[in-house]
Amino acid sequence: MVTFADATQAETTATFSQTGVYVLSLTGRNFATNLASTLTVRVADAPPKERLEVVYTRNYTIDSPLWNDAPSR
Repeated sequence: MVTFADATQAETTATFSQTGVYVLSLTGRNFATNLASTLTVRVADAPPKERLEVVYTRNYTIDSPLWNDAPSR
């Protein structure tokens, strides 16, 4: 289920009931023209509220011929 803050406005916000892929369709009409557009929205879970722990890395060098012997431009 999708709930729009104001479904009568061209610019609004939407709230989705669960994660997944949604296809939204917008149609508009006036006296001479009919227009339609679709939008695919992928809704994912929110990130965790707790901060992720820092991962400290050590200094390193790349000594593989794959990287060191690359042709110069």
